[in-house]
Amino acid sequence: MISESYLRQQQLLHDSPSYGVASLHFAPLVAAVVRAAKPTSLCDYGAGKMRLLTALQAEGVSVPEYLPYDPAFPEYGEAVPADLVCCIDVLEHVEPGYLGALLKHLASLTKRLAFITVHTAPAVKHLPDGRNAHLIIEPIEWWKVVLCQYFEVAVCERDENPNSYYLIATIRSDASQMIGSKKPDTQGFEFARPFTQSVPRIPEELGYREIGKYASHYNPTSDDQSSLSHHQSNRASECSDAARGLDR
Repeated sequence: MISESYLRQQQLLHDSPSYGVASLHFAPLVAAVVRAAKPTSLCDYGAGKMRLLTALQAEGVSVPEYLPYDPAFPEYGEAVPADLVCCIDVLEHVEPGYLGALLKHLASLTKRLAFITVHTAPAVKHLPDGRNAHLIIEPIEWWKVVLCQYFEVAVCERDENPNSYYLIATIRSDASQMIGSKKPDTQGFEFARPFTQSVPRIPEELGYREIGKYASHYNPTSDDQSSLSHHQSNRASECSDAARGLDR
C-alpha cells in the first residue's frame, strides 16, 4: 500500500525530529476514547516514532496491548487487528492510487472503534523530492464520502486547526463481507451524529480521481453541518460520550 520510492521519501522525512508530531496534539482525545471504551488493544496505524504511546502515558492512560504499525519502520512488523485503531496524520499523506486499499486495510483491522484524523490543506513540510507532504488535499465533504464506504461515523469535528478534523467510527455492518472480517462488537453503541446512510456508495472499481464526482454530488444536511461545528471545550467529553456506549 506504498510504493518503494515513496517509502524512501517517508523514511527520510522521519529523520527529522519535528516530523510526525500530530499524535501529541490528539492524545488527549484518544485518551478520552480509551477511558470510555476501555479497549484491550490499540493499533497505532502510521505510528511513526510511537509518540502516541508516550503521550497516552503522560495522560495517565494505558492499554494492555499497544500495537504500532508503520511501513517506514519495518521493525514494528505487520499491522494487527485491535479494539481501537488510531490513524492520526496519515490519510492525507497516502499516495492517491493506494488510498482505497489502505482504507480497506484500516477497516479490516478495526474490531470496535477507529479514531481517524484528516487534514484538508497543504502541509508546511515538503518531501525530499519537492512535493508537498500532503499528497491528497480534499475538503472534509470529500473525506466523509470516502471514509463512509467502510465506516459508520459517529463524530466528525473540526479541530483547533480549521483545516484539521477528527472522526470516531466503527466499520459499516454491510462492509464486513467486503473486507473479509467479522462484524464489529458494537452492542449498545449509539451514534451521536449518524450521517453515513445519506452518503452515496462508490463502485469499488472506481479509482481516486473518479471519486470526486461522487463527493461533489453529496450535499451535507443541516445535521451534518452541525456535526462539523467547533466545540473546543467539549472535545474530550464528546469523544468519551461517543465511545462509552460500547461498554454498556
